[in-house]
Amino acid sequence: MNSSLPLSLEKISFKVNNKYFLREINLKIKKGLPKVIMGPNGSGKTLLMRIAHGVLRPTSGRVYWSGLKTPPLYPRQTMVFQKPIMLNRSVETNLAFALNPVKKTSQEKKKIIAEALKKIKLLEKIKVAARSLSQGEQQKLAIIRSAILCPEIIFLDEPTSNIDPQATIEIEQLIMDISRDGSQVVMSTHNIKQAERIAGSIVFMSRGRILKDTSSDDFFLKDQCSDIQQFLNNV
Repeated sequence: MNSSLPLSLEKISFKVNNKYFLREINLKIKKGLPKVIMGPNGSGKTLLMRIAHGVLRPTSGRVYWSGLKTPPLYPRQTMVFQKPIMLNRSVETNLAFALNPVKKTSQEKKKIIAEALKKIKLLEKIKVAARSLSQGEQQKLAIIRSAILCPEIIFLDEPTSNIDPQATIEIEQLIMDISRDGSQVVMSTHNIKQAERIAGSIVFMSRGRILKDTSSDDFFLKDQCSDIQQFLNNV
């Protein structure tokens, strides 16, 4: 199967009622280590990922998969939103739904589901209603559901926002496991220490523009522009 990557965003702008929320964004996402999008509230992080994912259309500019102006019809990519969306069904059924496109026997699918739930420590809750899980458990379930078919790219919008420290550690480990398994992770976060732990590269946004796209090591150097330094000092 041909790769859908790189994903290229070219001169992306988005405006509502003549107010720009994104302006002249250029970004290329290649196969590699996780890419973390950072920036203050209202900088455009979530909006950028939604456009890249295809949920929203930009006002101007183009999104290219495989670097082609005629992209693959169905790029293998998923997105997990800040508030996870759970089917009003059991934990097992939520994962079974994600496996619908796969031509496997019911027994093979049950094995895949059991292994996925064991990985996120939810196997004992396989028959529990997904919406009754804690927020951290729902987020883990949403992430493993998005990764269960090994998509080429996974977008994660603030995956540990308002989640307790233990669940945050488990989610970070899950994200790194998914990256090692071959899916390109693109995630937003306000957590500077989390970005240092996870990131291979960091995209910093402010007022709808990308100010920096660089390695994690380079980003956390002292000599940065005022917007970045202010963010690092205040968060």
